[in-house]
Amino acid sequence: MKRYSFICILILIIFCSCSNKTDVADVSEHQITETSDTVSAISSETTTAVSTVATDADSETTETENKADEDIFEAIAFVCNERWNGYDKEPYTIYTGTDYITYDNEIDFFMNSVSRIKNNTLGKIDSEQDLISKAREVFIEVLGQGYIDRAEAEYLDRNGVKIAIAERTTPVYDTAYYEEYDIWYISACMPSGVTEDGYTFVTIHDNPAFLIIKGSNGKIIGCRF
Repeated sequence: MKRYSFICILILIIFCSCSNKTDVADVSEHQITETSDTVSAISSETTTAVSTVATDADSETTETENKADEDIFEAIAFVCNERWNGYDKEPYTIYTGTDYITYDNEIDFFMNSVSRIKNNTLGKIDSEQDLISKAREVFIEVLGQGYIDRAEAEYLDRNGVKIAIAERTTPVYDTAYYEEYDIWYISACMPSGVTEDGYTFVTIHDNPAFLIIKGSNGKIIGCRF
């Protein structure tokens, strides 16, 4: 009888011990699940925060770029009003030689044309002569040396004979500075005037090439070729 009681007590102790281990295991598994959920939540919040910061930064960049474009548009519009009493505000269509391209207005065309220039930032413009020197290289790059040679010509070719130009009625380069926007305008002019033998001539040059350049850094903001 004593032996039987001892065996029963021993079985009861073993049973309680196993039951306690099961409870500990359950608690550990529960704690691990809670920890995993917490880490996942923190990771999700961090990803959302980073995404929000990136979106805000992109939005600020876009707003800055839009403001810069608006400032450039306003400056070019000012030059257009000063020189030509305005610009074409209607859709503006240009034939490129192969295709027709339509812009919202003439200024958008001027702004887009800057893409034809490899280096559109020339460095600070210190004077009119500095402007001419830097712009001259751009005209040569886009239009060729022949274009500048015709603009700077000191002779008139008449029937194959070169006759010296005694007086020009057009400047070689037409320049202007608009302090309100720190903007330079420059175009190369084809010669008109009087030759040494008294012959008066006029060169018709519609829609001459020009550059509109920011004075502080030499950035070309608009042009036509």
